[in-house]
Amino acid sequence: MSNFSGRPPRRAALTAGGALAVLLAVSACSADEPADPGPKEPAEPTLSSLGELSGLTMIDTSWESFRTAKVTAVTGRPDSRAVDVTYEASDATCERFAGFAEDRTDDELQVTIVIGREDGCEPGAPVPTTTSIPLKEPLGTVTPVASPFSKESIAIG
Repeated sequence: MSNFSGRPPRRAALTAGGALAVLLAVSACSADEPADPGPKEPAEPTLSSLGELSGLTMIDTSWESFRTAKVTAVTGRPDSRAVDVTYEASDATCERFAGFAEDRTDDELQVTIVIGREDGCEPGAPVPTTTSIPLKEPLGTVTPVASPFSKESIAIG
């Protein structure tokens, strides 16, 4: 007995099922969604509060708002209990050094510089500035580096 284009029922069902699968595959490929562009770049780090900084030491908390400074160099000797940090400060009088954070991993000492700001402060021209940051323990064999929060300046909050 033949039902579908003169084919036996079993063969007609297989042909119809195959046609349906091809139709679904084609419709899925023609959806309006863009093709996956590949791996995405990691998101820029953000800070919603000072409390997110591990190992934070605040020197001046009287400022109205805070940001991180871009750290350009961190150096220190293995036996030293301090590192020298060069960062981009500002020549504006409405913002100044307010604190720092140190986060030690197995192979790095990540340093973040915190700048205090008055609300509405427009940053001035970048001025290279160096400060010495005390450490809780000697630097040892870890490499001192800028933290992800101080690779560029980030507003906090």
